[in-house]
Amino acid sequence: MDQVINPFDRGFDSLDTLAEAIYGALRCPVTIEDANHRLLAYSSHEDMTDPARISTIMGRKVPQK
Repeated sequence: MDQVINPFDRGFDSLDTLAEAIYGALRCPVTIEDANHRLLAYSSHEDMTDPARISTIMGRKVPQK
């Protein structure tokens, strides 16, 4: 029987590294924000990233609209 390896069963040295691990597992872009919607970290993303995610990354916070 093949053993399933949990990619999150380890420590992460930064939120960026955690975001990349989540991206690797889900194959979709990830943003990590605080309770006030300020951007803390983000993962790699494909060329077809939605405008809201790009605005969040560029503005370092979730857009108002």
